[in-house]
Amino acid sequence: MTGSFSPTSVIFEVSNLGVKFLLLALFLGIAFGLLRRPFFRPRPAPSDASVQRHSVANMWLHWLNAAAFLLAIYTAAIFLRWIGNPLSLPTVYVLHYIAAAVILFSVGAVAMNAVSYGTTSRHRLIPTAADLREFGAEFAGYLGLRGDQGFAGFFPSKQRHPPVPTSGDKYLATERVSSYPLWVLVVGVVVVTGLIKALRYIYPIPHSWLSIVTPVHDIAGYATIAMLVFHAGAVLLIRTNWPLLRSMVTGREDMAYAHQHNAEWLKQVESGQPEEPGGRPAGRPGPVTPSLGHHGPNDGEN
Repeated sequence: MTGSFSPTSVIFEVSNLGVKFLLLALFLGIAFGLLRRPFFRPRPAPSDASVQRHSVANMWLHWLNAAAFLLAIYTAAIFLRWIGNPLSLPTVYVLHYIAAAVILFSVGAVAMNAVSYGTTSRHRLIPTAADLREFGAEFAGYLGLRGDQGFAGFFPSKQRHPPVPTSGDKYLATERVSSYPLWVLVVGVVVVTGLIKALRYIYPIPHSWLSIVTPVHDIAGYATIAMLVFHAGAVLLIRTNWPLLRSMVTGREDMAYAHQHNAEWLKQVESGQPEEPGGRPAGRPGPVTPSLGHHGPNDGEN
Protein backbone atom coordinates (compact mmCIF):
# COMPACT_ATOMS: atom_id res chain seq x y z
CA MET A 1 0.00 0.00 0.00
CA THR A 2 1.30 3.38 -0.92
CA GLY A 3 0.92 6.95 0.18
CA SER A 4 0.91 8.93 3.42
CA PHE A 5 -2.40 10.14 4.76
CA SER A 6 -3.57 12.64 7.35
CA PRO A 7 -4.46 11.12 10.75
CA THR A 8 -7.95 12.50 10.21
CA SER A 9 -8.48 10.80 6.84
CA VAL A 10 -10.71 7.75 6.36
CA ILE A 11 -7.84 5.74 4.89
CA PHE A 12 -5.63 6.47 7.90
CA GLU A 13 -8.38 5.30 10.23
CA VAL A 14 -8.92 2.16 8.13
CA SER A 15 -5.19 1.44 8.13
CA ASN A 16 -4.88 2.09 11.86
CA LEU A 17 -7.56 -0.52 12.53
CA GLY A 18 -6.25 -2.74 9.75
CA VAL A 19 -2.75 -3.17 11.16
CA LYS A 20 -4.21 -4.15 14.54
CA PHE A 21 -6.41 -6.67 12.74
CA LEU A 22 -3.30 -8.05 11.00
CA LEU A 23 -1.46 -8.55 14.27
CA LEU A 24 -4.53 -10.26 15.76
CA ALA A 25 -4.77 -12.57 12.73
CA LEU A 26 -1.11 -13.53 13.07
CA PHE A 27 -1.54 -14.25 16.79
CA LEU A 28 -4.66 -16.37 16.11
CA GLY A 29 -2.82 -18.28 13.39
CA ILE A 30 0.07 -19.07 15.73
CA ALA A 31 -2.38 -20.19 18.42
CA PHE A 32 -4.27 -22.36 15.93
CA GLY A 33 -1.05 -23.97 14.73
CA LEU A 34 0.03 -24.76 18.29
CA LEU A 35 -3.32 -25.93 19.64
CA ARG A 36 -4.87 -27.81 16.73
CA ARG A 37 -2.77 -30.97 17.11
CA PRO A 38 -4.54 -32.32 20.23
CA PHE A 39 -7.85 -32.06 18.34
CA PHE A 40 -6.87 -34.07 15.26
CA ARG A 41 -9.59 -36.48 14.28
CA PRO A 42 -8.60 -40.09 13.58
CA ARG A 43 -7.47 -40.59 10.01
CA PRO A 44 -9.93 -42.75 8.04
CA ALA A 45 -8.39 -46.10 7.12
CA PRO A 46 -7.10 -46.41 3.54
CA SER A 47 -9.47 -48.17 1.19
CA ASP A 48 -8.62 -50.25 -1.85
CA ALA A 49 -9.13 -47.15 -4.00
CA SER A 50 -7.66 -44.24 -2.02
CA VAL A 51 -5.95 -42.99 1.11
CA GLN A 52 -6.57 -39.72 2.94
CA ARG A 53 -3.83 -37.21 2.13
CA HIS A 54 -5.28 -33.95 3.50
CA SER A 55 -7.65 -33.11 6.33
CA VAL A 56 -10.69 -30.91 5.76
CA ALA A 57 -9.00 -28.12 7.75
CA ASN A 58 -5.90 -28.25 5.55
CA MET A 59 -7.97 -28.13 2.36
CA TRP A 60 -9.99 -25.16 3.57
CA LEU A 61 -6.83 -23.36 4.67
CA HIS A 62 -5.20 -24.00 1.28
CA TRP A 63 -8.09 -22.70 -0.82
CA LEU A 64 -8.89 -19.80 1.51
CA ASN A 65 -5.24 -18.78 1.33
CA ALA A 66 -5.29 -19.06 -2.48
CA ALA A 67 -8.34 -16.78 -2.61
CA ALA A 68 -6.62 -14.32 -0.26
CA PHE A 69 -3.55 -14.16 -2.51
CA LEU A 70 -5.72 -13.48 -5.55
CA LEU A 71 -7.57 -10.73 -3.68
CA ALA A 72 -4.28 -9.24 -2.48
CA ILE A 73 -2.92 -9.24 -6.04
CA TYR A 74 -6.12 -7.65 -7.37
CA THR A 75 -6.06 -4.82 -4.83
CA ALA A 76 -2.30 -4.36 -5.28
CA ALA A 77 -2.87 -3.99 -9.02
CA ILE A 78 -5.24 -1.12 -8.21
CA PHE A 79 -2.69 0.53 -5.90
CA LEU A 80 -0.01 0.23 -8.62
CA ARG A 81 -2.47 1.59 -11.21
CA TRP A 82 -2.19 -1.49 -13.40
CA ILE A 83 -6.00 -1.50 -13.58
CA GLY A 84 -8.72 1.01 -12.88
CA ASN A 85 -10.45 1.22 -9.52
CA PRO A 86 -14.19 0.40 -9.70
CA LEU A 87 -14.46 0.81 -5.92
CA SER A 88 -13.76 3.59 -3.44
CA LEU A 89 -10.14 3.77 -2.29
CA PRO A 90 -10.99 3.04 1.38
CA THR A 91 -12.86 -0.09 0.23
CA VAL A 92 -9.77 -1.28 -1.65
CA TYR A 93 -7.70 -0.79 1.52
CA VAL A 94 -10.21 -2.79 3.55
CA LEU A 95 -10.11 -5.64 1.02
CA HIS A 96 -6.31 -5.59 0.98
CA TYR A 97 -6.19 -5.82 4.78
CA ILE A 98 -8.70 -8.69 4.78
CA ALA A 99 -6.57 -10.61 2.26
CA ALA A 100 -3.40 -9.87 4.25
CA ALA A 101 -5.07 -11.02 7.48
CA VAL A 102 -6.00 -14.40 5.96
CA ILE A 103 -2.43 -14.81 4.69
CA LEU A 104 -0.97 -13.90 8.10
CA PHE A 105 -3.30 -16.36 9.84
CA SER A 106 -2.17 -19.07 7.42
CA VAL A 107 1.50 -18.20 7.85
CA GLY A 108 1.21 -18.38 11.63
CA ALA A 109 -0.69 -21.67 11.54
CA VAL A 110 1.57 -23.36 8.99
CA ALA A 111 4.76 -22.18 10.70
CA MET A 112 3.68 -23.53 14.10
CA ASN A 113 2.36 -26.75 12.58
CA ALA A 114 5.70 -27.25 10.79
CA VAL A 115 7.64 -26.71 14.00
CA SER A 116 5.50 -29.15 16.00
CA TYR A 117 4.62 -31.74 13.38
CA GLY A 118 5.69 -31.09 9.82
CA THR A 119 9.42 -31.89 10.17
CA THR A 120 8.82 -35.61 10.67
CA SER A 121 9.77 -38.05 7.91
CA ARG A 122 6.13 -38.58 7.00
CA HIS A 123 5.54 -34.89 6.31
CA ARG A 124 9.08 -33.71 5.54
CA LEU A 125 9.26 -30.64 3.31
CA ILE A 126 12.83 -29.54 4.05
CA PRO A 127 15.02 -30.57 1.06
CA THR A 128 18.22 -32.59 1.40
CA ALA A 129 21.12 -33.22 -0.97
CA ALA A 130 19.42 -36.47 -2.03
CA ASP A 131 16.30 -34.45 -2.91
CA LEU A 132 18.36 -32.33 -5.33
CA ARG A 133 19.36 -35.45 -7.27
CA GLU A 134 15.81 -36.78 -7.12
CA PHE A 135 14.49 -33.41 -8.29
CA GLY A 136 16.62 -33.59 -11.44
CA ALA A 137 15.29 -37.07 -12.20
CA GLU A 138 11.67 -36.00 -11.62
CA PHE A 139 12.10 -32.96 -13.87
CA ALA A 140 13.59 -35.19 -16.56
CA GLY A 141 10.55 -37.43 -16.13
CA TYR A 142 8.23 -34.47 -16.79
CA LEU A 143 10.16 -33.86 -20.03
CA GLY A 144 9.77 -37.50 -21.02
CA LEU A 145 13.50 -38.22 -20.67
CA ARG A 146 13.08 -40.65 -17.78
CA GLY A 147 10.42 -43.18 -16.92
CA ASP A 148 7.59 -44.18 -19.23
CA GLN A 149 5.10 -41.32 -18.69
CA GLY A 150 6.22 -39.23 -21.66
CA PHE A 151 6.25 -35.45 -21.97
CA ALA A 152 4.12 -33.93 -19.17
CA GLY A 153 2.42 -37.31 -18.86
CA PHE A 154 0.53 -36.95 -22.15
CA PHE A 155 2.69 -38.95 -24.57
CA PRO A 156 3.80 -42.26 -23.04
CA SER A 157 7.27 -43.12 -24.25
CA LYS A 158 7.84 -46.23 -26.37
CA GLN A 159 11.56 -46.09 -25.64
CA ARG A 160 13.16 -47.58 -22.55
CA HIS A 161 14.30 -44.83 -20.19
CA PRO A 162 15.82 -45.13 -16.71
CA PRO A 163 13.06 -45.14 -14.07
CA VAL A 164 12.39 -42.04 -12.00
CA PRO A 165 13.71 -42.72 -8.47
CA THR A 166 11.63 -41.71 -5.50
CA SER A 167 12.11 -41.71 -1.74
CA GLY A 168 8.44 -42.57 -1.36
CA ASP A 169 7.82 -39.68 1.05
CA LYS A 170 4.51 -37.84 1.18
CA TYR A 171 5.87 -34.95 -0.89
CA LEU A 172 7.75 -35.19 -4.19
CA ALA A 173 11.30 -33.91 -4.51
CA THR A 174 10.03 -31.21 -6.90
CA GLU A 175 7.73 -29.95 -4.13
CA ARG A 176 10.53 -29.93 -1.54
CA VAL A 177 13.13 -28.30 -3.81
CA SER A 178 11.34 -25.96 -6.22
CA SER A 179 8.05 -25.20 -4.46
CA TYR A 180 8.12 -25.15 -0.66
CA PRO A 181 11.44 -23.27 -0.11
CA LEU A 182 10.53 -20.65 -2.72
CA TRP A 183 7.09 -20.14 -1.21
CA VAL A 184 8.64 -19.72 2.24
CA LEU A 185 11.08 -17.13 0.87
CA VAL A 186 8.57 -15.16 -1.20
CA VAL A 187 5.75 -15.19 1.33
CA GLY A 188 8.19 -14.41 4.14
CA VAL A 189 9.40 -11.28 2.35
CA VAL A 190 5.83 -10.22 1.49
CA VAL A 191 4.69 -10.66 5.10
CA VAL A 192 7.65 -8.94 6.76
CA THR A 193 7.74 -5.96 4.40
CA GLY A 194 3.94 -5.67 4.40
CA LEU A 195 3.84 -5.59 8.20
CA ILE A 196 6.53 -2.90 8.32
CA LYS A 197 4.56 -0.80 5.83
CA ALA A 198 1.35 -1.26 7.83
CA LEU A 199 2.94 -0.60 11.22
CA ARG A 200 3.66 2.98 10.22
CA TYR A 201 0.00 3.73 10.98
CA ILE A 202 0.50 2.95 14.68
CA TYR A 203 4.24 3.51 15.09
CA PRO A 204 6.55 6.14 13.52
CA ILE A 205 8.55 4.12 10.97
CA PRO A 206 11.44 6.17 9.50
CA HIS A 207 10.84 7.24 5.91
CA SER A 208 14.28 5.88 4.98
CA TRP A 209 13.06 2.40 5.96
CA LEU A 210 9.87 2.75 3.95
CA SER A 211 11.79 3.88 0.87
CA ILE A 212 13.59 0.52 0.94
CA VAL A 213 10.78 -1.70 2.19
CA THR A 214 8.17 -0.51 -0.33
CA PRO A 215 10.01 -1.55 -3.53
CA VAL A 216 11.08 -4.82 -1.89
CA HIS A 217 7.42 -5.51 -1.05
CA ASP A 218 6.44 -4.75 -4.65
CA ILE A 219 9.15 -7.02 -6.07
CA ALA A 220 8.08 -9.81 -3.72
CA GLY A 221 4.54 -9.28 -4.98
CA TYR A 222 5.72 -9.80 -8.57
CA ALA A 223 7.51 -12.96 -7.43
CA THR A 224 4.29 -14.15 -5.78
CA ILE A 225 2.42 -13.78 -9.07
CA ALA A 226 5.14 -15.76 -10.84
CA MET A 227 4.99 -18.47 -8.15
CA LEU A 228 1.19 -18.73 -8.46
CA VAL A 229 1.49 -19.16 -12.23
CA PHE A 230 4.25 -21.75 -11.80
CA HIS A 231 2.31 -23.59 -9.08
CA ALA A 232 -0.93 -23.70 -11.06
CA GLY A 233 0.90 -24.71 -14.23
CA ALA A 234 2.69 -27.57 -12.47
CA VAL A 235 -0.60 -29.20 -11.44
CA LEU A 236 -2.77 -28.24 -14.41
CA LEU A 237 -0.41 -28.82 -17.33
CA ILE A 238 1.44 -31.92 -16.11
CA ARG A 239 -0.92 -34.87 -16.23
CA THR A 240 1.06 -36.98 -13.78
CA ASN A 241 0.37 -34.35 -11.10
CA TRP A 242 -3.41 -34.37 -11.54
CA PRO A 243 -3.91 -36.85 -8.66
CA LEU A 244 -2.30 -34.27 -6.33
CA LEU A 245 -4.78 -31.63 -7.51
CA ARG A 246 -7.71 -34.01 -6.95
CA SER A 247 -6.41 -34.78 -3.46
CA MET A 248 -6.50 -31.07 -2.58
CA VAL A 249 -10.17 -31.01 -3.58
CA THR A 250 -11.32 -34.34 -2.15
CA GLY A 251 -8.71 -34.87 0.56
CA ARG A 252 -7.92 -38.35 -0.73
CA GLU A 253 -5.16 -39.68 -2.98
CA ASP A 254 -5.59 -42.44 -5.54
CA MET A 255 -4.10 -45.66 -4.18
CA ALA A 256 -2.33 -46.52 -7.43
CA TYR A 257 -0.60 -43.11 -7.40
CA ALA A 258 0.30 -43.54 -3.71
CA HIS A 259 1.90 -46.95 -4.38
CA GLN A 260 3.95 -45.50 -7.25
CA HIS A 261 5.05 -42.18 -5.75
CA ASN A 262 4.43 -42.27 -1.97
CA ALA A 263 4.97 -45.90 -1.03
CA GLU A 264 7.04 -45.20 2.09
CA TRP A 265 4.49 -42.70 3.41
CA LEU A 266 1.66 -45.10 2.57
CA LYS A 267 3.40 -47.89 4.43
CA GLN A 268 3.70 -45.67 7.52
CA VAL A 269 0.05 -44.66 7.31
CA GLU A 270 -1.15 -48.26 6.95
CA SER A 271 0.98 -49.49 9.84
CA GLY A 272 -0.03 -46.62 12.11
CA GLN A 273 3.63 -45.69 12.67
CA PRO A 274 3.74 -42.51 14.80
CA GLU A 275 5.85 -39.50 14.02
CA GLU A 276 9.25 -39.24 15.70
CA PRO A 277 9.26 -37.99 19.32
CA GLY A 278 9.49 -34.23 19.64
CA GLY A 279 8.95 -33.72 15.91
CA ARG A 280 12.58 -34.52 15.07
CA PRO A 281 13.23 -35.30 11.40
CA ALA A 282 13.93 -38.96 10.78
CA GLY A 283 16.72 -40.31 8.66
CA ARG A 284 16.08 -40.77 5.00
CA PRO A 285 14.05 -43.97 4.42
CA GLY A 286 15.55 -46.92 2.63
CA PRO A 287 14.60 -48.26 -0.79
CA VAL A 288 10.92 -48.05 -1.51
CA THR A 289 8.85 -51.19 -1.97
CA PRO A 290 5.10 -51.30 -2.64
CA SER A 291 3.11 -51.21 0.57
CA LEU A 292 1.12 -54.38 1.21
CA GLY A 293 0.59 -53.89 4.93
CA HIS A 294 -2.74 -54.24 6.67
CA HIS A 295 -4.74 -51.25 7.76
CA GLY A 296 -3.45 -50.65 11.25
CA PRO A 297 -4.15 -47.95 13.83
CA ASN A 298 -4.72 -44.52 12.36
CA ASP A 299 -2.76 -41.41 13.12
CA GLY A 300 -4.20 -37.91 13.26
CA GLU A 301 -5.11 -36.10 10.09
CA ASN A 302 -2.34 -34.09 8.48
